[in-house]
Amino acid sequence: MNQPDKTFTTITEAIKRIILKELQYHIYPNGNEVDNTIEQPNFYTKFIMIAPCIEFLGACYDEMDFDSTRLDHDKIVERRFNTALKKIFPKSYLPFSKSKATYSLYRFYRCAILHQLRPGEGIALTTRKDASENKQVHLQITVNKELILVIEDLFDDLKKAAQKVIDGYENGSITNKKGVLPFIQSSVLDKLVTSIYSIANSTAWGIYHLNQYYFEINTNQTKAYYGVSDKGDISIEAQQKIQREHFPAIMHEFIHYIHEVSTIQGIFTLNLDTLNKSIFSHHMDTDLNSSLYMGMVSSEFIPKFAKSHVSMQGILGSIDVKEDSESRPGKGVFLKLLHCDEVQEIEINTPYYDDFVTKKMPFPKIKYRFHKNNKYYEDYLILGKFYLYEGIAYELDREYERLVKGLEEIDDKHANSEYTVIRDIARDILPDINTYNFLVIASASLSQRNCGEAYVRLLKQYKEELNNSPKEEALQNIKDKYIDVLNQMKDGVKAQLEEIARS
Repeated sequence: MNQPDKTFTTITEAIKRIILKELQYHIYPNGNEVDNTIEQPNFYTKFIMIAPCIEFLGACYDEMDFDSTRLDHDKIVERRFNTALKKIFPKSYLPFSKSKATYSLYRFYRCAILHQLRPGEGIALTTRKDASENKQVHLQITVNKELILVIEDLFDDLKKAAQKVIDGYENGSITNKKGVLPFIQSSVLDKLVTSIYSIANSTAWGIYHLNQYYFEINTNQTKAYYGVSDKGDISIEAQQKIQREHFPAIMHEFIHYIHEVSTIQGIFTLNLDTLNKSIFSHHMDTDLNSSLYMGMVSSEFIPKFAKSHVSMQGILGSIDVKEDSESRPGKGVFLKLLHCDEVQEIEINTPYYDDFVTKKMPFPKIKYRFHKNNKYYEDYLILGKFYLYEGIAYELDREYERLVKGLEEIDDKHANSEYTVIRDIARDILPDINTYNFLVIASASLSQRNCGEAYVRLLKQYKEELNNSPKEEALQNIKDKYIDVLNQMKDGVKAQLEEIARS
């Protein structure tokens, strides 16, 4: 059997993505397929989406090209739609699959809703919730002589029909050649199918404000779209709609927030930030428009403030990465990570009354090569918490998307960027390490104040453990050390949090 062109998507792959995943989400955004109480916002539009899917599934059964029209074959569109109803939908659809039927779904549902944006005479569209309240059922003919179509039930039957087509191609019962021919170019499908699961560049979707403990999500919509009043009031339904539509972005940024408020690394910077605010807020100018001394009452505090600010930036890590102005303007691109054996000592200045306690911390200095203006350059980045946070969140994004879409592998949309620095470092030290293992080590490194140094050190320790132990045991040894560190720091962290609360 001929193998399909790998740059194209086959029919079965398209059905899985478009009907079984994308359309499934539109009908059941919360994953609950049996709850009669769920609301169906925009259910009318969903009926419009289902109609061509039925026709498409019917087209999978004939020998004619998908591009065939009525000019090529008389009544081909009607025949394809009704073929699906007869062959792969439940028997209850048979009375409505005939050309001259009183309640012909082709004439009064498919044609009417696609060409007029309304159901034809004798067709009533509803949801499972409303049907239940009105004591109606799917495909029931009411006393008013209307055929009831329930959106959830129609989709459930479409989904089962789609699976029958997939099975038919896979077991050979559908004998035409359409199943092995390239159907739609993969890159085109990626653009056409606007998946809510696609993990876009986080600066476009959302941004987490490091050391400020909040994040913003870009909805690309106006307040009026979500029904936000002039006073800022917003309904629970609108809030849930925002959450559903932007769940991947919210999840990505929320992971950052969780790391900030629940890890030693996050608490360490929270402590520094709180100390800075408790000290320097006493020296701020009450005139909010003042910029003479960076908003301070006297220039003598500027060096101290700058010293503290540099410490915070050092812990964060360098993020002013070079740009590839040709292919990805404005996005950091590391074409190749060269090595991670160097360190750079950075002074961390902790405020203490009117002075500082200064300590030098060795941060990994990562050498990488990048491309700009047709030339290759080399530079360094300092591995701080920024890269740990982004790397962990990005890999979790990808795994979530893979599971939701039911794929074996998922596209690596931001390879060789700030999102993959920790992966590249892990595979520089251990070329065969899998994603789960380096994420465990990355998470463990957040139990250290210097998480960048801890990450590289734990990777090397894991490499040494592998010389004497199998992978699972070696990883467990690293976890045990991580737990020991947390136990040793527990009392100190508790005292630190109490001090923050008092501040």
